[in-house]
Amino acid sequence: MSIVVEEADECLFWLELIEDLNIDKSPQLKYLQNETLEILKICSKARSNS
Repeated sequence: MSIVVEEADECLFWLELIEDLNIDKSPQLKYLQNETLEILKICSKARSNS
C-alpha cells in the first residue's frame, strides 16, 4: 500500500507541474488531478488503518 501512495503522490506532482507550466489546461487535466487525489486519500487511509 505504501508504494501505491508514493506513486499516486508522484503522479499528482507531475499533473500539477503540467498545469503550472501551462503545458495543458484542459478539463481532462483537472479531472485526472481530482481522481489522483481521491486515490491518494483512499490509499493513505487504508495504509494507516492496516
